[in-house]
Amino acid sequence: MKLHSLKCCLSLYLGLTVGAFSLFTVSAADLVIDIGTPSGAQSGPLLVGANVVYSHEDISSWQDGEKIQALIDSGIKNLRYPGGHLVSFWDWEFPYHNAYANFWDPSYIDQLTEERKDEFRAENANRMGLQDFLSICRQVGAEPLIGINMFQGYRNGRKQDSIDKAVRLVEWCMTQDPKPIYYYLDNEAGHQPEQNKHIPIEDYIPLIPDYSAAIKQADPEAKIIANLIQWNQVRNLVEQVGDHVDIYEHHWYYYNRVWGEFYLEDWRNEFSFNEQNNRINQFNNWKNQYNQPHLQFAYLEWNIGPAREAPGATTGTPFYQGLVQADVMMHMIRNDVYMASVWPLTWISNNPDPAATGGFRSLIDPDTGQVTASGAIFDAFSRAAEGRKAPLEISVPNQVQGLAMQAEGRDRLLVYLLNKTTQSLIAEMNLGRVPLNVSYMTYTEGYPAYQGKAQEYPLAPAGPSLEITLPDTSFVFVQLDFDNADAVFTGPLTIEQTQSDAYRISLESPRRGYQYELLGTDTLDQPESWIPLQSRIPVFNELGEPLQFEAELQGERSFYKIRQTAIE
Repeated sequence: MKLHSLKCCLSLYLGLTVGAFSLFTVSAADLVIDIGTPSGAQSGPLLVGANVVYSHEDISSWQDGEKIQALIDSGIKNLRYPGGHLVSFWDWEFPYHNAYANFWDPSYIDQLTEERKDEFRAENANRMGLQDFLSICRQVGAEPLIGINMFQGYRNGRKQDSIDKAVRLVEWCMTQDPKPIYYYLDNEAGHQPEQNKHIPIEDYIPLIPDYSAAIKQADPEAKIIANLIQWNQVRNLVEQVGDHVDIYEHHWYYYNRVWGEFYLEDWRNEFSFNEQNNRINQFNNWKNQYNQPHLQFAYLEWNIGPAREAPGATTGTPFYQGLVQADVMMHMIRNDVYMASVWPLTWISNNPDPAATGGFRSLIDPDTGQVTASGAIFDAFSRAAEGRKAPLEISVPNQVQGLAMQAEGRDRLLVYLLNKTTQSLIAEMNLGRVPLNVSYMTYTEGYPAYQGKAQEYPLAPAGPSLEITLPDTSFVFVQLDFDNADAVFTGPLTIEQTQSDAYRISLESPRRGYQYELLGTDTLDQPESWIPLQSRIPVFNELGEPLQFEAELQGERSFYKIRQTAIE
């Protein structure tokens, strides 16, 4: 699916599919969905994110702006850099080494002449550098998560040099826009000890206080993220160094039965991720036990696991990936997960068969540079950021997964439904009150079947109850508005054209002084009244209220009349 096609699916209201969603009076529904009043509990602010593997990203492929638009359309709230395992080999001051080089090994240093450095620079000149990455974060409006390489210092006996290198990184980051505040300490401590490519857990935990103290001395706003591969050691981390950590991140690649295989029928019958639920409950108990209430839980690597061809198993496809991703994101919201980043944004594999390697799991297709259909699912869940959970009951719970949220900052209800059955189901949705506007998106098997397909449609409701048809094996996202949000704000703004179809607006903002991209506004200079400015990036007025824009030129280019519209 092309990037612009996805944007059309999500941003434009198309014709209503007959029988897909309708008002009802008398119904023979297969199940009933009752939605109650939202509670005070809020969802995490940064649940929709992705891992950027710096050595797999050719920065030249980002220059036309399509990938940036893909991230905006997908509602991306955070980006993790320089990726997962690669952080243990990443030299932020010379990012041109071979990706897995032991750059402090004495024999390697002896060979690293200035001539050899020049060769490395030429060979890897198109890698996404740190400054490139932060520029992308600024354009997308994504929070940057920056990795700290602890492994090179550990394996080469250069702990203090490693800490000093980390401090220089933080000091440099403090001068950038956006200024990162989240730093993750290496990756998957304790993983594959026989390969000597990760810090053993018994050595990793004692290292945390010194790294954390140095980073926070350099930047008191910094948030420290720690990660272990073995769950049975997390308790020790909370007890021993919880004071030095702000976020514990877990890694979770969904599979059932056997690693590397996916069994569709098992997934259809699974309505609770018991192991993950239990782990989060344990984590919360340890927080209480050891008086660490500040600690947050995150999944900074997650996705469906590799799904190779195997007898009885279902070969992985982007379509199944999207369904599992929707399932996992509902789990995250239910369990108050603070932050999450799917792995990967892009992965380039030497194996041409994506089903064999799991390469289909990329959010942006490495061959086409275009976002997969699961980008529509990410966008749907991005709208739940910092929203309030509402009780939702399904009369037949072991057929459909469901979640309801009130969007942050306005009276908008978001309903997420996952039909795990092989049958199309009619659902009666009881709201208790009449919405002003309704739209919904369906994610179903695409053409070819390997792909997923997302389409969005409008509906003008007339009552408090709606009837929905949930296609077989599908994800449905419903958005219901109960207010108009039509307030007007007038004030001086600076709007500069950055691309043929993009403008940058600058105004006072409590969100750390970001500039915000307003896309699709190539007619801004024409004398037409109320030109829409579309943006997936939050913009705030002087009262801290979020704004979506329509603009009317007032004579001088720096002055526009701004009308608040529905917050997407």
